[in-house]
Amino acid sequence: MGLDKNFLVLNGDILTDLPFRDFIKTHLDKNSPATVAAFRRSVNVDFGVITADDNKIIKYQEKPTYGYLVSMGIYAFNRDIIDYIPEKKYDFPQLVNDLIKRRKNPTVFEYDGRWFDIGRPADWEQADRIFQRKSGIFL
Repeated sequence: MGLDKNFLVLNGDILTDLPFRDFIKTHLDKNSPATVAAFRRSVNVDFGVITADDNKIIKYQEKPTYGYLVSMGIYAFNRDIIDYIPEKKYDFPQLVNDLIKRRKNPTVFEYDGRWFDIGRPADWEQADRIFQRKSGIFL
């Protein structure tokens, strides 16, 4: 197999200024089977959210905003990760969950710079505006 001991995998529909040197250094320092670049995103809910127990409202939040740590589609892997991947259709969430079950939890590299999932129209438009003004950020 022609893979280096550690290697990067990236989704093809992202635009970012992630410091890859810091990312891979974290992966190597943690001696992790996998490292996932992660970004904080917020989701606004346009409704009142009800939490109920036994048909009684125990909490009511009007139009809350929830924050999540999401995968950026950027991964560092140790070549040994191949041993965990079966020869059938298998996706990244399955791999992460299988690693967690085996107590080989992937490392998280949280990043708060620029990251756009340009497969999403809103991200594409925002990235395009920035790229038109400051293309050097990404090149």
